[in-house]
Amino acid sequence: YEYEDPDWVCWGKPMDVFVVPETVTEIVDRAFQRTSLENLTIPDGVKLIGKEAFESSNLRSINIGAGVQKIGEDSFLWCHMMESINVDKNNEYFCSVDGVLYNKGKTRLIACPQNVKAPKLPRGLEIITARAFMNNKAEKLIIPEGVTTIGDEALRNSRIKEIYFPRSLKIFGESVAFDAYFKKVYVPKGLANKLKKDLCISMQDYDYEFEEYND
Repeated sequence: YEYEDPDWVCWGKPMDVFVVPETVTEIVDRAFQRTSLENLTIPDGVKLIGKEAFESSNLRSINIGAGVQKIGEDSFLWCHMMESINVDKNNEYFCSVDGVLYNKGKTRLIACPQNVKAPKLPRGLEIITARAFMNNKAEKLIIPEGVTTIGDEALRNSRIKEIYFPRSLKIFGESVAFDAYFKKVYVPKGLANKLKKDLCISMQDYDYEFEEYND
């Protein structure tokens, strides 16, 4: 596919290979939404990736250049084939660890691809943003002590087999775990009832097994 659209919109177009021109500085909202593209490199000249830019696309991996300063909400939502988000080490605003997208200081987890099976979240993490793990299929997820906030729908519709929550959690967004399919939930001793309410698990018909642990 060749770059021809002056408005930089490839929405829904079939494409196997796409090279972003070096002259491009912005990927607009929903630019690659619902495309069949599987791999893409964002050059260093791009400063902005708009909201829902790759939503529902066939992306498996994306390389984000050193110049990107802002990534819009839900840029990688519903990317069912996504395996990794990789950020240039010289980027001053974002970074990636094992294919997971963070801010540079790794205090905010922005997006975890659906097919990352064993994400290891770093110490120092404070916030899991809205829809960060939506539809995720991880075998095991340990949310480290120090995380205080889980955003709206962060775990919605996830298929995480085992999940561990820390005592430090204070703020839960709306429908954090709505329609999630956890096989086992580990919580700090004394917090099981509170978490059932905060995670909206009590609203579901699914049978969850809670186990308390001494932290």
